[in-house]
Amino acid sequence: MVRGTAVIYARISQDRTGKEHGVARQREDCLKLAAEKGLRVVDVVVDNDVSAYSGKRREGWRRVLEMIDSGEVDTLIAHHVDRMYRQVKDLLELVEILKYRDVGVITVKSGDIDLSTSAGRMQAGIGAQIAQTESEQKAERIARAHLQLAEAGQPKGGRRPWGYGIDHITIVEPEAEAIRDAAEMIVDGRTLRAAADHVTARMSEQKAELSVLLPDGAVKTNMSRTALREVLLSPRIAGYRSHLPQRERERLRRMRARSATRGGFPWNDLVCYPAVWKGILTEDMWRAVRGILLDPERIGGKKRPRRSMLASLLRCGRCLKDMGEDGEPVVSTLGYGPKGYTCARCGSVSVHPAPIENLIATKVRERLARSPEIFLEDPGLQSEEHLLTRQELAERKRQGLVEMYVRHPGATTALDAGLAQVEAELAAISAERDERDRQILLRRRAHSLLDAWDESDAVTRGTLIGIAADYFVIEPLGRTGCSFQPGRVIAHWADAPDEPERLGPQPRTQEDIARERAARDAEKEVLRLERDKAAELRYEAELERFHQREREREAELTAQLGRAPDPLDLARRGPANPPKERRGSRRNGRQSRG
Repeated sequence: MVRGTAVIYARISQDRTGKEHGVARQREDCLKLAAEKGLRVVDVVVDNDVSAYSGKRREGWRRVLEMIDSGEVDTLIAHHVDRMYRQVKDLLELVEILKYRDVGVITVKSGDIDLSTSAGRMQAGIGAQIAQTESEQKAERIARAHLQLAEAGQPKGGRRPWGYGIDHITIVEPEAEAIRDAAEMIVDGRTLRAAADHVTARMSEQKAELSVLLPDGAVKTNMSRTALREVLLSPRIAGYRSHLPQRERERLRRMRARSATRGGFPWNDLVCYPAVWKGILTEDMWRAVRGILLDPERIGGKKRPRRSMLASLLRCGRCLKDMGEDGEPVVSTLGYGPKGYTCARCGSVSVHPAPIENLIATKVRERLARSPEIFLEDPGLQSEEHLLTRQELAERKRQGLVEMYVRHPGATTALDAGLAQVEAELAAISAERDERDRQILLRRRAHSLLDAWDESDAVTRGTLIGIAADYFVIEPLGRTGCSFQPGRVIAHWADAPDEPERLGPQPRTQEDIARERAARDAEKEVLRLERDKAAELRYEAELERFHQREREREAELTAQLGRAPDPLDLARRGPANPPKERRGSRRNGRQSRG
């Protein structure tokens, strides 16, 4: 039924210019049709640069369906039926809503669409099926053309990629140098933000030079973290032409259609072919950067890039937990004061950063200069041949499971579990290969990094320390846990993991200090007792001499008087100065007398 109010829906799949000329023409034709039908248009809803086949959420179309379902309009106007739906599922959704609403559907090119009768719905369904088939066939032709280009190593067109000219083949050296610097920063443990800021600064400084090498409008000076991540992950910068198989492309399209966000790109599913252009990075460098940026812990936020010299290298001597927050120094528990490394689990071991960083840096430089064999390949890493063999076996197993899908379509549950296990194994092997490449690349660059130690930052120094040592254990020191003593640090060197080395003399613990204090107090008590005993002996000797003098004086008086002197005679002669009674040492507020 065509009557009353109407809503116009306009859509175009691709608008490269962004000027909306296509939807403007549709709007004009639909308004003219509404005027001919005598309809009052209440709204014009537009989905510009949105494909109906891609599965991407069409916000404008959702708004039209809500208006129909709420009874706000009586008629839906579009330029053609394929502007509203190009897949059967979209038609079914519209039909389901129109079951409960008396709303007419008219188009400029396809005439009136009657969805209120079974015949009309059948005709619309046939049209939707034809449109969907045409879209699928077009997608298959485009995918085959892209695969042919990829196998030949030819660029696929589009916007000018970072580091290459407008022909997508010639390397633009200023941009390439900035990308190489960014890759080295990532391998050295720097953040994507720091690397992106470095590229932006380099491009701003060399804008004049880029203007000579590139035409107007092709110069790029601003590099975001997301853009740099995509540049460094792309096989293009290693000299490869990548291609995403149609099956994975469809899976990615469905995943993005279910989510309002863009979702992650399946970098591990890309098939790479040798390209006609030269790579900006070596394959080893690209694989090392790729392994870092695709680390699941880094993507999930569990693992952060290194920000300080000893990040994730210090462990608590009591519980062996990483010290600091994510391995980084933290402010004291009171919320102020200098930062320090504190155990994140028990909190009983702490140390100030400056002295321990200086100590470990000195020891590591001495060890690296004394033992250059540390820079050689880590013997704990599996060989490339072994990893490739494991990968080949896993891929054969995956192919066998896929073939079983065809022969036994009813056993999907067991086969799904087997495929998930094989995919996890392949992802683990890929991660091991990436980590192996990163470790080898680090060791190759370690000599130059060590020579530039004084000019390097804390992150680069921490990378070298990570090559020389697995970790350092900080032993507790009682209540004064932040007091620094070199003997508290035990190094577990990478080339001698079973021979930990204490970096100083054995530190004194609080128990040791208490025992020493008790020993000193006991020694003082012995000396005091000896002094008191000697004083007692001196007093007794002096008292004996006094009595001897008294006896001599009494004998002298007896000889003078011819008789024994009485007390009155002795008193007339005056006192004989007896020794003073000795006063003992004070202890616990009391006096003792000898």
